[in-house]
Amino acid sequence: MKEGVKKKKISPIVFVAILVGGILLIAAAVFGVISLIHYNQENNFYDGSLLPISDSCKKIGVNPTSADCSNPSSCIITLKRIGTNKMEMEGVYLVLRNSTDVSRLIPIKISIEPSSSKTVTIDLNNIASWDINGTPVNTTLTSPNEVESNVYQLDSNGNRQICYYTGKFNF
Repeated sequence: MKEGVKKKKISPIVFVAILVGGILLIAAAVFGVISLIHYNQENNFYDGSLLPISDSCKKIGVNPTSADCSNPSSCIITLKRIGTNKMEMEGVYLVLRNSTDVSRLIPIKISIEPSSSKTVTIDLNNIASWDINGTPVNTTLTSPNEVESNVYQLDSNGNRQICYYTGKFNF
């Protein structure tokens, strides 16, 4: 008989401890991700990503709940504030769309109390908006059928900061 090198076997106790430890680590990671998704869903801020919500805009948003753009020159849009943050909002940016065109950001200086709604009217013949550089641009948009909304707040430098949550309404 040929004598070979004896192979050391891993102790069954060590193997079970490593296996259980790995399973617990995976379970903790899955639980953490599920908890984060559940938290964001409960507060109406889940958009499919796991990005953190900025502290200044946490739990604050505005949903368009109705829109009437049957008048060719104006849209009447009702906005409802959601979330539990009582922080003051500076205003709302709206974006109107139709099947081919998109308006630029339309700033509406408005404050809506938590769980309240307000109605705004947009002049479609002269939409005052800004381009990416902050330059005022006048544009027109015909027959919009979708509106998006984002709350904005002022930061410590007086610059507008768009909040994370985007509300959408198709009509």
